[in-house]
Amino acid sequence: MENAIWWYADVLFVTVHIVGTDNGRKQILRDDRTRATALVNERDEANRLWLERAFALAAQWQAAAVVVAMQVDLFGPPEGDADAFTRCKNRPPYAAVCEQLLLLAADLGKPVLLVHGDTNAYCLDQPFPTSRAPGLWRLNAPGDFKVIDVAVVSINAADNAQPFAVTGLLSGQAAPQACDYNN
Repeated sequence: MENAIWWYADVLFVTVHIVGTDNGRKQILRDDRTRATALVNERDEANRLWLERAFALAAQWQAAAVVVAMQVDLFGPPEGDADAFTRCKNRPPYAAVCEQLLLLAADLGKPVLLVHGDTNAYCLDQPFPTSRAPGLWRLNAPGDFKVIDVAVVSINAADNAQPFAVTGLLSGQAAPQACDYNN
């Protein structure tokens, strides 16, 4: 099961099944393309409803924070001068979920951490517009060929400036605050 919700302390955790290769719309090799695309569209709708439910539960249960985890990097590598959120909105397979996360986090008004993999820039930053959702953060988890480590996440929901602290289990170092895809 790819989508799950659990509660630990006063934090709601939710996983969402969103994948790479344009969210399953590329590399359709042997399947019927129409059927495969229909299944992807169904999964997208299920994910949309799943996130709505998770944030409704977080509000109902008065969660101190929410952690959302998925495999794919919604933002992709840098392109020209576009910031990460603009890049996400310009990637059709991921634009709707980026906007949904922004709206849900803004409405909740609590710290929200998006955790993902699928790229090589281990970092903790705020790629979403902080003017709209100041508590929305992103952790691009370590574990690629450049950074072999495990991220240890601490949550202090009362700290508006830095509600999430991330250190490497092996390195003991804080996660970089810049998502430098070239290092």
